[in-house]
Formats: sequence, C-alpha cells, structure tokens
Amino acid sequence: MESGIIGTPLSINYDYHLPYTHGGDYFKRWHRFMEMSGGMLVHKSTHHFDVVNWLLKDDPESVIAQGNRVYYGNDDRPHGERCLQCQYKETCTSFDWLEDDKEDIQLLYFNPEKVDGYQRDHCVFKPDTDIYDNMSVSVKYKKGAIMTYTLHMFSPTEGFRINITGTKGRMEMASHFDFNSKNPYEDIVVYLDDKSIHTIQYPKAGGMHSGGDDRMLDMFFANKPDPLGQCSSSYDGIKSAMIGIAANESIKTGRRIELTEFLESMK
Repeated sequence: MESGIIGTPLSINYDYHLPYTHGGDYFKRWHRFMEMSGGMLVHKSTHHFDVVNWLLKDDPESVIAQGNRVYYGNDDRPHGERCLQCQYKETCTSFDWLEDDKEDIQLLYFNPEKVDGYQRDHCVFKPDTDIYDNMSVSVKYKKGAIMTYTLHMFSPTEGFRINITGTKGRMEMASHFDFNSKNPYEDIVVYLDDKSIHTIQYPKAGGMHSGGDDRMLDMFFANKPDPLGQCSSSYDGIKSAMIGIAANESIKTGRRIELTEFLESMK
C-alpha cells in the first residue's frame, strides 16, 4: 500500500465469516446482550475496522449499516438451557468448543459458578439474545474511499477476504484459517492496469492471534521497532470503535451516521 503500486485506494471490500464454534461462542456468554457488549460490530469488528483505518491512513466520515439475527436466538431450533446438560449436544454445531482447553474452562468458569453464579455455556438458541449475527456496513472515508464490510457468525469455517481497488490496480488477500493445511505461506495477489499479476508470498505467523500478540507485546514492552506504524494510539481506538457504535445506531434508526464532528473533537 505504501509503495503506491495500486495507486490511490478508492474501494475496499472486507468480508469476514465466523464459524458456528467461534461465532456461536459469543452467544453462550455475556456478549449476547447488546447492553453489555455493544454487539459484534463493537466487540469483534472494531479490530477489522482498525486494520482498514490503518491501511487507508484516513478517518471515517459517515456510516450506514444493516443487521439482523437469522441463526442464533431462535427458540424454534432444538435446544436446552445450557451446553453441559443438553440432550442435543452430540449433534449441535456450536457445542465442540468444550473440547478445547477443557482444564482452563473448568478452572476459570465452571468451578467458580457456585461463587459468582456466572454460566459460561448458555444455549446459543436462547430467545433472550438481542445482538445481531448477520451484519453489513458501508463506511465513507474523508479522502473518498468507501469500505463495504460484512460479518456473519454461522459459517462452517472461519476466514476473511479483503479486496482493495485503487487508481492503478487491485490488491486481494484471503485467509481461511485452515489449521490442517501444510502450506506455510499466505498470498497477497496484485492485479495491475497493465494486465500484469503479481503474487506476494509471506510466511504464516505463529503464536496467539496469528502472531499479533507477540508483536504487540514486543512493541509495548521490548521497545521493538514499529516501521509500519502498527502500534495504535488512543485516537485510533476511538476511530475503530466509533464505526461499530455508529453502525449500531444506523441499524436502529435507519439513518446514515456522521462521524466527522465527533472525531475532530477527539483529536
């Protein structure tokens, strides 16, 4: 992006799909209430919005969005009160999260239940859920670029695709989180106006959050170099969070939400 190979960015399409296990997990805990989490456009998507803001080096200007709940919180589906005691757990697509980190989950959540009363494994189909599981957001940036973003939380697999189209070409990246794949690399493909195609191959990072946690800790505590400006400021955090907050307001009211005046006051 900094090399200018695709010119000035004009349009970004960012599609993210979460699987029944990862996406459904938010509907088992406190995140399923909008009042507590702000929904997935605040809790989850703020990370994605932060990436786009960083890529564009620009501020969001206005937001318009749609969202609904089409899979979870559906009392018509076979369900129980909680996963551990559910008669449908052998066939439920959202149950196998308990197979990972069993000891940690037992220690952190199930053992303290008698003290704090918090249940970590509510049924994803309980009708008291009020957050969305299917969302689409359009964001206009100050320099003119428009981002079209989608998130759904009921996919068989996890992954994302980002397309960035500029004045000289298009850049595409996709990742499908295939942990069984033996390929140690991911690709960024660049399509230029002269019809040439360039593939940029880079090694997959290991560690928590695809290596992001290690880099973040190094920049914070080990004073490692940050040549690409990946360390976010508090203003960067405000920008990404406000896209999600504005998207929720747009879904609720059906209106386009303007951000410029508020963000200017935060600088």
